[in-house]
Amino acid sequence: MVAIVFVLSPLPLRFIDDSLWFIFFKRIGVSWFILAVIHILWKIIHTTRPAIGTIVRDSFLFSSRVWLVFYLTLVIHLNIKINVGVWNSANYDAALQYSDQWLRWLIDAVLWWHPLIDQYIDSAAWYTTVYEFMFLLSFAVFSLKSPALFHKVFCATVISLLLGTFGYLLFPAIGPFVYELPASPLLQQAMPLMYYQYDLYTASAGANYTASYLVQGLAAMPSLHVAQVAVFTYYIWKHLKPLSVLYIPMTTFIILEALYTHYHYAADIAAGLLVAASAIVITHSIYARYSRTVL
Repeated sequence: MVAIVFVLSPLPLRFIDDSLWFIFFKRIGVSWFILAVIHILWKIIHTTRPAIGTIVRDSFLFSSRVWLVFYLTLVIHLNIKINVGVWNSANYDAALQYSDQWLRWLIDAVLWWHPLIDQYIDSAAWYTTVYEFMFLLSFAVFSLKSPALFHKVFCATVISLLLGTFGYLLFPAIGPFVYELPASPLLQQAMPLMYYQYDLYTASAGANYTASYLVQGLAAMPSLHVAQVAVFTYYIWKHLKPLSVLYIPMTTFIILEALYTHYHYAADIAAGLLVAASAIVITHSIYARYSRTVL
Protein backbone atom coordinates (compact mmCIF):
# COMPACT_ATOMS: atom_id res chain seq x y z
CA MET A 1 0.00 0.00 0.00
CA VAL A 2 2.87 2.38 0.75
CA ALA A 3 4.26 1.57 -2.72
CA ILE A 4 0.91 2.44 -4.30
CA VAL A 5 0.91 5.83 -2.61
CA PHE A 6 4.51 6.45 -3.66
CA VAL A 7 3.74 5.62 -7.31
CA LEU A 8 0.44 7.47 -7.63
CA SER A 9 0.95 10.51 -5.43
CA PRO A 10 1.92 13.72 -7.22
CA LEU A 11 4.02 14.53 -4.17
CA PRO A 12 6.36 12.39 -2.05
CA LEU A 13 4.72 10.29 0.64
CA ARG A 14 4.33 12.60 3.62
CA PHE A 15 5.12 10.95 6.93
CA ILE A 16 5.05 14.23 8.79
CA ASP A 17 4.28 17.90 8.35
CA ASP A 18 3.68 20.75 10.78
CA SER A 19 0.16 19.67 11.69
CA LEU A 20 0.84 15.94 11.75
CA TRP A 21 3.90 16.55 13.91
CA PHE A 22 1.65 18.39 16.36
CA ILE A 23 -0.92 15.61 16.26
CA PHE A 24 1.80 13.02 16.75
CA PHE A 25 2.83 14.55 20.08
CA LYS A 26 -0.52 15.80 21.27
CA ARG A 27 -2.61 12.74 20.46
CA ILE A 28 -0.60 9.67 19.53
CA GLY A 29 2.34 10.55 21.79
CA VAL A 30 0.11 11.19 24.79
CA SER A 31 -1.94 8.07 24.04
CA TRP A 32 1.28 6.02 23.79
CA PHE A 33 2.31 7.18 27.25
CA ILE A 34 -1.12 6.72 28.84
CA LEU A 35 -1.56 3.20 27.43
CA ALA A 36 1.88 2.19 28.74
CA VAL A 37 1.19 3.64 32.19
CA ILE A 38 -2.19 1.87 32.40
CA HIS A 39 -0.47 -1.43 31.62
CA ILE A 40 2.27 -0.77 34.17
CA LEU A 41 -0.18 -0.01 36.96
CA TRP A 42 -2.44 -2.94 36.06
CA LYS A 43 0.42 -5.44 36.06
CA ILE A 44 1.89 -4.12 39.30
CA ILE A 45 -1.48 -4.34 41.05
CA HIS A 46 -2.25 -7.84 39.73
CA THR A 47 1.21 -9.37 40.16
CA THR A 48 2.23 -10.90 43.49
CA ARG A 49 5.93 -10.03 43.27
CA PRO A 50 6.23 -7.64 40.32
CA ALA A 51 9.54 -7.09 38.54
CA ILE A 52 9.10 -3.36 38.01
CA GLY A 53 11.84 -2.96 35.40
CA THR A 54 10.52 -5.78 33.23
CA ILE A 55 6.95 -4.54 33.54
CA VAL A 56 7.91 -1.00 32.53
CA ARG A 57 9.97 -2.23 29.57
CA ASP A 58 7.31 -4.63 28.29
CA SER A 59 4.52 -2.09 28.72
CA PHE A 60 6.28 0.64 26.76
CA LEU A 61 7.33 -1.81 24.05
CA PHE A 62 3.74 -2.99 23.70
CA SER A 63 2.39 0.56 23.51
CA SER A 64 5.12 1.49 21.00
CA ARG A 65 4.15 -1.38 18.67
CA VAL A 66 0.48 -0.45 18.87
CA TRP A 67 0.88 3.22 18.08
CA LEU A 68 3.65 2.77 15.51
CA VAL A 69 1.49 0.42 13.41
CA PHE A 70 -1.49 2.72 13.81
CA TYR A 71 0.56 5.81 12.94
CA LEU A 72 1.89 4.22 9.75
CA THR A 73 -1.65 3.18 8.80
CA LEU A 74 -2.81 6.72 9.50
CA VAL A 75 -0.07 8.15 7.26
CA ILE A 76 -1.20 5.91 4.38
CA HIS A 77 -4.81 6.92 4.99
CA LEU A 78 -4.05 10.65 5.04
CA ASN A 79 -1.82 10.58 1.95
CA ILE A 80 -4.50 8.80 -0.07
CA LYS A 81 -7.25 11.02 1.31
CA ILE A 82 -5.66 14.31 0.26
CA ASN A 83 -5.13 12.97 -3.27
CA VAL A 84 -8.61 11.59 -3.92
CA GLY A 85 -9.64 14.72 -5.82
CA VAL A 86 -6.41 14.56 -7.85
CA TRP A 87 -6.63 10.89 -8.80
CA ASN A 88 -10.37 10.65 -9.42
CA SER A 89 -12.22 13.60 -10.95
CA ALA A 90 -15.63 12.02 -10.33
CA ASN A 91 -17.81 13.58 -7.63
CA TYR A 92 -20.89 12.10 -5.97
CA ASP A 93 -21.88 15.06 -3.79
CA ALA A 94 -24.94 15.92 -5.89
CA ALA A 95 -26.32 12.38 -5.69
CA LEU A 96 -25.63 12.13 -1.97
CA GLN A 97 -27.18 15.53 -1.34
CA TYR A 98 -30.27 14.40 -3.25
CA SER A 99 -30.53 11.35 -0.98
CA ASP A 100 -30.21 13.60 2.07
CA GLN A 101 -33.05 15.78 0.81
CA TRP A 102 -35.18 12.68 0.37
CA LEU A 103 -34.32 11.65 3.94
CA ARG A 104 -34.60 15.17 5.36
CA TRP A 105 -37.57 14.23 7.53
CA LEU A 106 -35.52 11.49 9.20
CA ILE A 107 -32.40 13.61 9.63
CA ASP A 108 -34.44 16.43 11.17
CA ALA A 109 -36.19 13.96 13.45
CA VAL A 110 -32.99 12.51 14.93
CA LEU A 111 -31.46 15.98 15.30
CA TRP A 112 -34.54 17.72 16.75
CA TRP A 113 -32.77 18.30 20.07
CA HIS A 114 -29.74 20.07 18.63
CA PRO A 115 -31.20 23.59 18.35
CA LEU A 116 -32.08 23.35 22.04
CA ILE A 117 -28.45 22.96 23.11
CA ASP A 118 -26.80 25.03 20.38
CA GLN A 119 -27.46 28.20 22.34
CA TYR A 120 -25.48 26.85 25.29
CA ILE A 121 -22.67 24.74 23.82
CA ASP A 122 -21.00 24.06 20.49
CA SER A 123 -21.13 20.26 20.60
CA ALA A 124 -19.12 20.00 17.38
CA ALA A 125 -16.03 20.69 19.49
CA TRP A 126 -16.66 17.39 21.30
CA TYR A 127 -16.96 15.32 18.13
CA THR A 128 -13.25 14.64 17.72
CA THR A 129 -12.67 14.50 21.49
CA VAL A 130 -15.19 11.71 22.02
CA TYR A 131 -13.89 9.83 18.98
CA GLU A 132 -10.28 9.95 20.19
CA PHE A 133 -11.30 9.04 23.74
CA MET A 134 -13.01 5.92 22.43
CA PHE A 135 -9.78 4.91 20.68
CA LEU A 136 -7.64 5.19 23.80
CA LEU A 137 -10.24 3.64 26.08
CA SER A 138 -10.82 0.73 23.69
CA PHE A 139 -7.15 -0.05 23.23
CA ALA A 140 -6.68 0.05 27.01
CA VAL A 141 -9.64 -2.11 28.06
CA PHE A 142 -9.23 -4.74 25.33
CA SER A 143 -5.49 -5.10 25.85
CA LEU A 144 -6.04 -5.58 29.59
CA LYS A 145 -8.90 -8.01 29.00
CA SER A 146 -6.98 -10.34 26.67
CA PRO A 147 -4.01 -9.96 24.29
CA ALA A 148 -5.75 -12.21 21.75
CA LEU A 149 -8.93 -10.12 21.90
CA PHE A 150 -6.96 -6.91 21.58
CA HIS A 151 -5.21 -8.22 18.46
CA LYS A 152 -8.59 -8.85 16.83
CA VAL A 153 -9.93 -5.43 17.76
CA PHE A 154 -6.76 -3.71 16.57
CA CYS A 155 -6.76 -5.69 13.32
CA ALA A 156 -10.41 -4.81 12.64
CA THR A 157 -9.66 -1.16 13.39
CA VAL A 158 -6.77 -1.05 10.91
CA ILE A 159 -8.75 -2.93 8.25
CA SER A 160 -11.72 -0.58 8.63
CA LEU A 161 -9.42 2.40 8.17
CA LEU A 162 -7.89 0.94 5.00
CA LEU A 163 -11.22 -0.22 3.55
CA GLY A 164 -12.71 3.20 4.10
CA THR A 165 -9.69 4.88 2.57
CA PHE A 166 -10.17 2.98 -0.68
CA GLY A 167 -13.86 3.79 -0.43
CA TYR A 168 -12.86 7.44 -0.74
CA LEU A 169 -11.23 6.62 -4.08
CA LEU A 170 -14.24 4.71 -5.39
CA PHE A 171 -16.90 7.26 -4.33
CA PRO A 172 -15.30 10.72 -4.13
CA ALA A 173 -17.42 13.23 -2.25
CA ILE A 174 -16.53 16.33 -0.24
CA GLY A 175 -19.43 16.58 2.19
CA PRO A 176 -22.80 18.29 2.66
CA PHE A 177 -21.19 21.45 4.06
CA VAL A 178 -20.50 22.52 0.43
CA TYR A 179 -24.27 23.07 0.15
CA GLU A 180 -24.97 24.35 3.64
CA LEU A 181 -22.66 25.19 6.52
CA PRO A 182 -23.54 23.69 9.91
CA ALA A 183 -24.87 25.76 12.81
CA SER A 184 -21.59 25.31 14.70
CA PRO A 185 -19.69 28.64 14.92
CA LEU A 186 -16.43 26.67 15.09
CA LEU A 187 -17.09 24.81 11.85
CA GLN A 188 -18.49 27.87 10.10
CA GLN A 189 -14.97 29.27 10.33
CA ALA A 190 -13.01 26.04 9.74
CA MET A 191 -14.90 24.45 6.85
CA PRO A 192 -14.51 27.25 4.27
CA LEU A 193 -10.75 27.22 4.93
CA MET A 194 -10.63 23.42 4.54
CA TYR A 195 -12.53 23.66 1.26
CA TYR A 196 -10.22 26.44 0.04
CA GLN A 197 -7.18 24.25 0.73
CA TYR A 198 -8.87 21.30 -0.99
CA ASP A 199 -9.69 23.36 -4.07
CA LEU A 200 -6.19 24.84 -4.18
CA TYR A 201 -4.56 21.43 -3.91
CA THR A 202 -6.73 19.56 -6.41
CA ALA A 203 -6.76 22.38 -8.98
CA SER A 204 -2.96 22.38 -8.97
CA ALA A 205 -2.72 18.55 -9.17
CA GLY A 206 -1.06 18.54 -5.78
CA ALA A 207 1.47 21.29 -6.41
CA ASN A 208 -0.03 23.85 -4.02
CA TYR A 209 0.31 22.15 -0.64
CA THR A 210 -0.17 23.96 2.66
CA ALA A 211 1.43 22.56 5.79
CA SER A 212 -1.79 21.71 7.60
CA TYR A 213 -3.58 20.10 4.66
CA LEU A 214 -2.42 16.56 5.40
CA VAL A 215 -4.90 16.32 8.28
CA GLN A 216 -7.59 18.40 6.58
CA GLY A 217 -8.26 16.43 3.42
CA LEU A 218 -11.93 16.23 2.48
CA ALA A 219 -13.60 12.89 1.78
CA ALA A 220 -17.06 12.03 3.03
CA MET A 221 -17.94 8.54 1.74
CA PRO A 222 -17.79 6.44 3.91
CA SER A 223 -17.69 7.86 7.44
CA LEU A 224 -14.66 6.28 9.08
CA HIS A 225 -15.47 7.89 12.40
CA VAL A 226 -18.67 5.87 12.41
CA ALA A 227 -16.93 2.74 11.11
CA GLN A 228 -14.29 2.65 13.81
CA VAL A 229 -16.50 3.43 16.79
CA ALA A 230 -18.91 0.78 15.48
CA VAL A 231 -16.04 -1.75 15.51
CA PHE A 232 -15.26 -0.85 19.12
CA THR A 233 -18.89 -1.04 20.18
CA TYR A 234 -19.38 -4.44 18.53
CA TYR A 235 -16.50 -5.97 20.46
CA ILE A 236 -17.57 -4.24 23.67
CA TRP A 237 -21.07 -5.66 23.31
CA LYS A 238 -19.70 -9.11 22.62
CA HIS A 239 -16.94 -9.31 25.24
CA LEU A 240 -17.38 -6.50 27.80
CA LYS A 241 -21.12 -5.92 27.79
CA PRO A 242 -21.31 -3.81 31.00
CA LEU A 243 -19.33 -1.11 29.19
CA SER A 244 -22.06 -0.90 26.56
CA VAL A 245 -23.82 1.65 28.74
CA LEU A 246 -20.89 3.94 27.95
CA TYR A 247 -20.15 2.92 24.37
CA ILE A 248 -23.65 2.96 22.91
CA PRO A 249 -24.30 6.61 23.90
CA MET A 250 -20.86 7.66 22.62
CA THR A 251 -21.39 5.86 19.31
CA THR A 252 -24.84 7.41 18.99
CA PHE A 253 -23.30 10.82 19.63
CA ILE A 254 -20.68 10.28 16.90
CA ILE A 255 -23.34 9.21 14.38
CA LEU A 256 -25.59 12.19 15.14
CA GLU A 257 -22.72 14.68 15.16
CA ALA A 258 -21.45 13.35 11.83
CA LEU A 259 -24.78 14.51 10.40
CA TYR A 260 -25.03 17.71 12.43
CA THR A 261 -21.53 18.90 11.54
CA HIS A 262 -22.27 18.37 7.83
CA TYR A 263 -19.10 16.34 7.49
CA HIS A 264 -21.20 13.43 6.26
CA TYR A 265 -24.33 12.56 4.35
CA ALA A 266 -26.76 9.99 5.73
CA ALA A 267 -25.51 7.49 3.15
CA ASP A 268 -21.98 7.95 4.53
CA ILE A 269 -23.20 6.74 7.92
CA ALA A 270 -24.70 3.59 6.41
CA ALA A 271 -21.52 3.03 4.40
CA GLY A 272 -19.45 3.44 7.56
CA LEU A 273 -21.47 0.74 9.31
CA LEU A 274 -20.99 -1.51 6.27
CA VAL A 275 -17.21 -0.91 6.42
CA ALA A 276 -17.24 -1.83 10.11
CA ALA A 277 -19.15 -5.05 9.46
CA SER A 278 -16.82 -5.95 6.58
CA ALA A 279 -13.72 -5.29 8.71
CA ILE A 280 -15.06 -7.51 11.49
CA VAL A 281 -15.88 -10.35 9.08
CA ILE A 282 -12.45 -10.08 7.40
CA THR A 283 -10.71 -10.05 10.78
CA HIS A 284 -12.56 -13.13 11.98
CA SER A 285 -11.75 -14.91 8.71
CA ILE A 286 -8.06 -14.06 9.04
CA TYR A 287 -7.87 -15.34 12.60
CA ALA A 288 -9.91 -18.44 11.86
CA ARG A 289 -7.70 -19.43 8.94
CA TYR A 290 -4.23 -18.14 9.70
CA SER A 291 -4.20 -17.17 13.39
CA ARG A 292 -2.05 -14.15 12.51
CA THR A 293 -1.89 -10.69 14.05
CA VAL A 294 -0.74 -7.30 12.86
CA LEU A 295 1.33 -6.76 15.99
